[in-house]
Amino acid sequence: MYYSDDFLDEVRMNSDIVDVISSYVKLKRNGNGYVGLCPFHSEKTPSFHVTPSKQMYYCFGCHDGGSVFTFIQKIENFNFPEAVEFLAKRANMSLPEESNNQKLKQESGIRDQILEINKLAGLYFYNILKSEKGSRGLKYLTDRGLTKETIVSFGLGLSDRYKDDLYRYLKSKGYSDDIISQSGLVKIKESGALDYFWDRVMFPIFNERGNVIAFGGRIMGKGEPKYLNSPETKAFNKRRNLFALNIAKKSKRGNIILCEGYMDVISLHQAGFDNAVASLGTAFTPEQASLIKRYADVVYTSYDSDGAGQSATLKAIDLLRDAGIKSRVIDLKPYKDPDEFIKGEGNESFERRMENARNGFFFVLDVKRNNLNLSDPDEKTEFDNYVCMRLGTIEDVVERENYTSATCKEYGLDERTIREKLSNIGPELQKQKIAKQQREERIVLDRERRNKLSLMDELQNLLITAIVDDASIYTAVSKYISVDDFEGDLYKKIAGIVFEQAKEGNVNAARIIDSISDDEERTAVSGMFNTNALGDGDIEVRQKAITDYVIGIKTKSLEKEIGEVKDFSEIIKLEQTMDEIKKIKNIF
Repeated sequence: MYYSDDFLDEVRMNSDIVDVISSYVKLKRNGNGYVGLCPFHSEKTPSFHVTPSKQMYYCFGCHDGGSVFTFIQKIENFNFPEAVEFLAKRANMSLPEESNNQKLKQESGIRDQILEINKLAGLYFYNILKSEKGSRGLKYLTDRGLTKETIVSFGLGLSDRYKDDLYRYLKSKGYSDDIISQSGLVKIKESGALDYFWDRVMFPIFNERGNVIAFGGRIMGKGEPKYLNSPETKAFNKRRNLFALNIAKKSKRGNIILCEGYMDVISLHQAGFDNAVASLGTAFTPEQASLIKRYADVVYTSYDSDGAGQSATLKAIDLLRDAGIKSRVIDLKPYKDPDEFIKGEGNESFERRMENARNGFFFVLDVKRNNLNLSDPDEKTEFDNYVCMRLGTIEDVVERENYTSATCKEYGLDERTIREKLSNIGPELQKQKIAKQQREERIVLDRERRNKLSLMDELQNLLITAIVDDASIYTAVSKYISVDDFEGDLYKKIAGIVFEQAKEGNVNAARIIDSISDDEERTAVSGMFNTNALGDGDIEVRQKAITDYVIGIKTKSLEKEIGEVKDFSEIIKLEQTMDEIKKIKNIF
């Protein structure tokens, strides 16, 4: 489905960006906007800003930014039409009839074709497993304890030993080399085509809608890598998806079990724990935590019981906490992983382990305590301070009070001493520390960004953003400069759009961002629109700043024009104009 500008404006108007993003990110008011931890990269200090007046967001950490449509595209791994449909449905709006936006059709068509190819490939792998050629793969899976019903339920398959088998199959279905290559299932070089997966047990990866978006392949004998995952494509982002979430989201258990591997998840599902999921060949991410938050408020981590698994658990606990999710840690010892545990003890025993799972907050403290000698005064002090630091990060007053009492009781700490220490490093101090870090980081990031810009770029950046912030400025500005005075294709393009909207008296930043199809350009414009162009001073200070921007841009434009003109009399006129521009005190 493809949509008119009028319909997009209506969807945008009915999809307040703060309300939408709050469903995924915990936001706090900060001046005229909101801040939170960016869902698109890992961070401890919030650098993700949402500006209601412009209906846009921007992260000063990873420099990602955009409108409410852009956000939904990224967080849900949707294409643009799917994001529009999602937001329209959320706003209880009916969809119009299809129109003809060829550019969007092309973009959507690539993703749709990749999904079609993935579906065909999944069926192809599954049919190989069922055939005589698949006996080795079927034996491997059944030896691992999987029933035929489970194999069918998860659509497991086998890639052939021939290294171009899938490629030849997809070509027979009429797909071009270009789209087959973009699917990530085949590497196509001048020397020929090579299947990405061959001679591996195949695990199809589904998104929440039930589409096959990628695959995981497990080698059956010796070799590396043991597991191989699809590369990222227009249909697959490993940071924003979870294996088996399409099933787990329907579970009636009301919580999620987070595992490391596909076999762990499948074994748990077979044992009746249909709420198990796993990350996709990467460490657990903030995006995956946000994804889980839609379906559960409690997560049981069930990572491997070795050192690496413990480290992964500690990281996951913090990410879950940041997403507003309570965590519990399942003790699998003496078994390595859930798959081994289920085989050794069965589902009832695993159920008991879930009932006795350790509170995530206490698990973190347990790990710290076990690495210290608490009979040593210095190490005991280190532990007590660590406890206070962890307690100080709890923002909710009631929750912090409850955890303080419970922690002191659990670890035999003097509650009065801990509370006294907390009063010194408590939430208010913590907020001040975070605010200071934010200011320092923004100063550094802004300096880095400005250093990358030429003087002309910076002036153009500031003037365009000033008009975005206050369209009435355009009337004074337009007396002196036009779009032709801007330098660089992107600045000319954006200035043209902003000037045109400003003539109507209202600049729609979000609509401008949505009109840009190139990701790099959209990010650059999002950063541009988040510049503090008008400052925080009074009206005279602001007018002086705008006047300086105009003089700077016009002077640079005239200097360039003088360098290109050959007629002497024309040069004299241009230099006279430049002298007049430089003498301007106030354009208002």
